[in-house]
Amino acid sequence: MFFIVGALNLVYQFWVHTEHIGKLGPLEYLMVTPSNHRVHHAKNDEYIDSNYGGVFIIWDRFFGTFVDEDQNNKIIYGTKLQLRSWNPVWANLQVYYEIIKSLSKKSNVTDFFKILYKPPGWNFDKQSTINTKQKKENLEKYNPYISSTCKKYITLQFILTFIITTILALQIYDINKLEIIICMIFIISNLYTISFLSETKVINLKLEFIKSSLFLLLFYFSLHTYSLQVSYLLHLLTSFTLIFLYQRKIELKDT
Repeated sequence: MFFIVGALNLVYQFWVHTEHIGKLGPLEYLMVTPSNHRVHHAKNDEYIDSNYGGVFIIWDRFFGTFVDEDQNNKIIYGTKLQLRSWNPVWANLQVYYEIIKSLSKKSNVTDFFKILYKPPGWNFDKQSTINTKQKKENLEKYNPYISSTCKKYITLQFILTFIITTILALQIYDINKLEIIICMIFIISNLYTISFLSETKVINLKLEFIKSSLFLLLFYFSLHTYSLQVSYLLHLLTSFTLIFLYQRKIELKDT
């Protein structure tokens, strides 16, 4: 029953994550809708810590955590201290890093526990520990410039990584644990590289070459699954070709 209810909750959550649907009349009083769920993802002071419901919004109304979407108050999505990175590893660690950093600055016991239990953003807004520039950045959408060449490279890398991930999922019972571990390391390292490229204007050729060369050796000695070998070799061939072409482009510009 627990897993069935969890699955139904997850499926229901799909349609409420949109800005294309406005308020839905009487349904707003009973169910979680796109309108009242948008509030949940907002970092506006008026919307913080609200609308936790997954399917029924009546629980938020009952426990006093319901906040209605104000059409005149534009929703700003994200966390109180903005994650200015595409790195999936840092996305999961930043909040703990900020908590530890804040705890190290507090000398009295009261502030120590307030940092741990106060609402999101308490340490940064109520105590004014960030400057005006940081506050402005927190309100701006994180959208670093990426060159068109880099975008194409990232897109292709992501497609190839997705293909390898799909093959791994389909054949996970037919390959040994060592191969699974190597594949997982490869997938995670690829996603990390993609996030790194998404934050810079140029492709880091040395990083790409080292990563590809290392995994070429690992796969040669470990993989025995034909489809994974072909997929990975295609990935490597594409990477090396693009690295060569990109390097050639840089050399032509210099001359």
